[in-house]
Amino acid sequence: MKNLASISVILFLLFTACNEQQKEQRTKGDSTPTVMEQTMKENAEKYIQAWSKNDFDLMKSISVENLVRNANGEITSKNQSEIGETMKFWHTAIPDFNLAQGDIVIKGDKSYSNWTSTGTNTGMFGETPPTGKKSETQGFSVLTFNKEGKIIYEQSYYDLLGVLKQWGYSITPPPSK
Repeated sequence: MKNLASISVILFLLFTACNEQQKEQRTKGDSTPTVMEQTMKENAEKYIQAWSKNDFDLMKSISVENLVRNANGEITSKNQSEIGETMKFWHTAIPDFNLAQGDIVIKGDKSYSNWTSTGTNTGMFGETPPTGKKSETQGFSVLTFNKEGKIIYEQSYYDLLGVLKQWGYSITPPPSK
């Protein structure tokens, strides 16, 4: 009986010590990502891959049908199909279009990431003929996710004017009065 009491005391102390250690880890901030955070990070990486490879099926698999894309403060797409057309537009103008993923930070229901875009303008840019010149720009995206870890909204910022200048375009000032 004495052994049973000793074992009970040891188990109680061990349980209490482990419980206190878990509480301490939670208050210090456990850096292990949750399943949702890991899903969000993976989908943020896949989003960049989808753009880079012009992979519309991958884009659809990680986002909702009514995905909204805001580029440089303007809504450019209101659903997956429109984003697919935007991807096609860029890959027509820049067949070797590539996005290189930078850092990704997950906070709440959002991911924050930087990336680098490179490519050569060898295709039509809308109605503008190709220049054959290379461009590189840095960008930043904020993706918002739903409870299933799918992308519902993108805010993307990059230097479009810098890209156009690298392709050889210049700004013509308006005529003076």
